[in-house]
Amino acid sequence: MTERIQINNSTYQFSDLPFTNNKDVLEFSVYLQELYQIIRNFISLIINENTKVKITIGFVGGILDRIGESLMSTSYLSVKGFNRDVAIILVNLIELRTDLKYVSENPNEASNWLSHKERNHKPWRFSKQIEALKSDEMKRADKKIYELCSMAKHGNPVGIDVGFNIGVCEEGIFYGGQNTNRITDYLHWAYYYAVDAVEAGLKILESYELKFPTVQNEINDLTKKVNLLNSKCLKRKIIEYAYQMHPEIKQIDEEIKRLTEEKEAVDRKIKALRQNINEIK
Repeated sequence: MTERIQINNSTYQFSDLPFTNNKDVLEFSVYLQELYQIIRNFISLIINENTKVKITIGFVGGILDRIGESLMSTSYLSVKGFNRDVAIILVNLIELRTDLKYVSENPNEASNWLSHKERNHKPWRFSKQIEALKSDEMKRADKKIYELCSMAKHGNPVGIDVGFNIGVCEEGIFYGGQNTNRITDYLHWAYYYAVDAVEAGLKILESYELKFPTVQNEINDLTKKVNLLNSKCLKRKIIEYAYQMHPEIKQIDEEIKRLTEEKEAVDRKIKALRQNINEIK
């Protein structure tokens, strides 16, 4: 799509970027936008309560608002093909979620966030926050995902196609293109961290006797759809990996598919012949 805009008696032409044709990416994008709307409605509920303004609106509401913006940016960039920028936003989204998660498990730390005055750093180091989280499994997953996405953010050459589309590796020059498998992972992680942030916010607010059960119910319903989509993506990735490791499996599957289609065609012909015979009788 091309649009002409006139500025100061000069005409400029703006060309819209192409859309992805990947249905998985488009479906994830829709779900991220639905989650964004749930977060916007949640923030409105928080503002209407207007209780303990600093912690409810200034901390929980403020961070969730940023997370909502990150979801919309992620949705837009993913359908436009900017996969690496999605990874960069994920770094920020993980940090924001971890702030909420950290305070939900360490309530006394909220005062440090609210009274913080230093411009050069946040109240807590991310590594300290991760170590303070209760689940060892969560620590390992967060560290690995954060490390992967940080390679894109900081342009780490070790990441090769994580951070760059074109470059040099041991095998020579590479052109990575857009890694569809990785982008669906990014989108699923974005959804997961945003939901985890909302649930951490609900926990913080509940400590102030503010409960919003409808928000959790809406998230539960949406998460069922996201989990189903992610399961389909994982199944497809496993099959693709199996094909890469054993190309003969792909050949066998393609032959089975061809024979199945031929059988279905023969079955249709037999059905049509039987109908003709019945009409003659």
